[in-house]
Amino acid sequence: MKGISPEFNTYPLNIQKHMSQLAMYCKFAHNRVIVKKGFSPDGCYIVLSGTLVEKTENKKKVRELWPGSNFGEEDLICGCNRRSTVLTRTNVELFCIHKQDYRQIFNMAEDVSNPKNLEVCKQDVVFQHFPMHRLVENPGIWTIVKYK
Repeated sequence: MKGISPEFNTYPLNIQKHMSQLAMYCKFAHNRVIVKKGFSPDGCYIVLSGTLVEKTENKKKVRELWPGSNFGEEDLICGCNRRSTVLTRTNVELFCIHKQDYRQIFNMAEDVSNPKNLEVCKQDVVFQHFPMHRLVENPGIWTIVKYK
């Protein structure tokens, strides 16, 4: 994985090992939908081989995904529905991490958007002038994650 994905290298070594233990290998033929806009996220992916395209409604241009690219992680972290559709352009091989495994790897609790968790941020000088009440009013737009 270290030779394929620069993104994978940004994780601490213990996270890399945990990801490798829980990941699945997936292989898809060309012209297949991997994730569909509007659906609940089921995992995140790193491209091992092949080419995919990511289409979003907001962007007229499509983004190409090559070996080493990753997708799906942002939707998984925020807990929102998929914001784009990803299709295979060629036969592809993917390194896949399921949603429950991702939560286990990064120690994400189910109540990560609990307003009680904001007490830590309120005590930090960085957030001194940040409108915390906006986060309390909108629990679905933020989360706390032990990350990279």
